[in-house]
Amino acid sequence: MMKNMISVAWTMLKFAFMKIIYGKRFSFKGIQRFSPCTEVSLEDKATISLGKKVRAHTGTRIRVRKGANVIIGND
Repeated sequence: MMKNMISVAWTMLKFAFMKIIYGKRFSFKGIQRFSPCTEVSLEDKATISLGKKVRAHTGTRIRVRKGANVIIGND
């Protein structure tokens, strides 16, 4: 339970920072749970959209290449 709460809090901070950096190119709905060791990066003109309740565990790397559009649905 405590790990989940830490992951959610970390994700909220990380996503708020990413929203500032990427603006409209980074979007998400609801509460997400990403491990603090998860990496998400966007290259020029790339976008990513996350649905509700997306989870990513330790070691997950999401890299959106130049001009690409990635959509990850709910759950």
